[in-house]
Amino acid sequence: MGVRLVVGMFMAGGAAIIILAPVLSQVATSVGIHPLHFGFVMVLNIVIGLLTPPLGACLFLVCSLSRIPIGDNCRNFMDAAGRFGYNLSRRSALADLGGAHIIF
Repeated sequence: MGVRLVVGMFMAGGAAIIILAPVLSQVATSVGIHPLHFGFVMVLNIVIGLLTPPLGACLFLVCSLSRIPIGDNCRNFMDAAGRFGYNLSRRSALADLGGAHIIF
C-alpha cells in the first residue's frame, strides 16, 4: 500500500498503473487477492498520491483553477486526506466487502 502511495505522489497516474499493475497483479493473485479488489485499491492509492504534496499534481491544478493559495488549500485538504486514508485502510483490510459499500 505504501509503495503505491509514494509512486502516486511522484508519477502520473496512468504511467504508474501501466508500470506497476502487471507486476503487482501477479503477486496479488498468487497471495489470493481478488483482481477486482486489487485494481480498486491500486487506483485509490494512486489517486490519493496525486492529491497529496510534495508533487500533488491534482492539488496544484485545483489551486490554480480556483485561485486559492496552496497553503490555504493544503490546510483544508488535511481533513479530507484523513478520510481518504481511513477509507483506503478499510478497503485494503476488508477484502470481503469488495466495492459494494463505499464509505466517504
